[in-house]
Amino acid sequence: MSAGCEGRALGIAGELPRASPKRKPTAVKRVALVIASSSQVVLARRRREALFGGLWEPPAADGVDPRRLATTLGVEGVLRPGGRVVHVLSHRRMEVAVSVTTLGRRRRWSLPGDDYDAIEVVRIDEVASRAHSTLARKVLAVAGVLPLAKGHGAGLRSPST
Repeated sequence: MSAGCEGRALGIAGELPRASPKRKPTAVKRVALVIASSSQVVLARRRREALFGGLWEPPAADGVDPRRLATTLGVEGVLRPGGRVVHVLSHRRMEVAVSVTTLGRRRRWSLPGDDYDAIEVVRIDEVASRAHSTLARKVLAVAGVLPLAKGHGAGLRSPST
């Protein structure tokens, strides 16, 4: 309490409610699969009611291994480790293991889960015109698809670190 505290001046400072201590963000483990060529990448759109609702991102899922996500999507190629991303929100600490595979001729993909309502192949130079989160940009950056925006490099790890 400071000397200029009105509650203290009135003698009621001890009776006033106090802010409860901040809770630690809940740890959430996710996998993301970046399916890309030199000019295109597969992005999925989150349903409006989901976390990051309405935003486009590489297909992702909570608590599953990358091979299972690849099977759900219908990916048949070899998966390579792309790195790790840590993204902290006020209520969640998201740890995302990123895997990468090459975009072949296939142009139709299964949705990665119930949280998504669309999936498309997008030209890399058009990603910026799609609504997306900083987390999606970090995932694409650690996979080597996009450069990372200045000031957003915290929490990225390449496969070798």
